Amino acid sequence: MNTFEPCYYLRPLEQAVLMRCYPSPWQVWLEVADGSYTLVGEEHLKPDAEKLDQILIQAMGSREGVKRGGFFADLQRMLKALGQ
Repeated sequence: MNTFEPCYYLRPLEQAVLMRCYPSPWQVWLEVADGSYTLVGEEHLKPDAEKLDQILIQAMGSREGVKRGGFFADLQRMLKALGQ
């Protein structure tokens, strides 16, 4: 079981999403004011909670107008942003 590698992973966070589509690296997307998502970090290993906090704090420090939305609205906006 230790040799299994997640192929697809999508974890909604408050104002952000952790995503992976193998073989791409782990990606952290941050929701910006207009409801779209911006890639703010990539890691080769799955980031733990501390690393996620570091990535998000650094990204939020350089961005203003981060807003909060519902889970399904967030998921829809993120998928729309990825499709562009």
